[in-house]
Amino acid sequence: MPTRGEVAVFRPPTATELLIVAHQILPAPVPLLKRVEATGQDEVCCAKEPVGTISINGKVIAEVLDKDREGGGHCHPRKAAAA
Repeated sequence: MPTRGEVAVFRPPTATELLIVAHQILPAPVPLLKRVEATGQDEVCCAKEPVGTISINGKVIAEVLDKDREGGGHCHPRKAAAA
């Protein structure tokens, strides 16, 4: 089981991979990297009020805009407040 801060390598679902390749974002096959921000004991919330936010254990880690410059949904990560 990965721990917070580690990097995980994974293969996206087929439909996602097809979109990535079709938009020439990455070539196939498309392994992706993600930094682990939450684990099984953490509470992750996506709230729409008062502003679209994603939080882990009550700390806001990203704001969610309605649309990015391409017209799709998009998260803008920001540094979490110092503990």
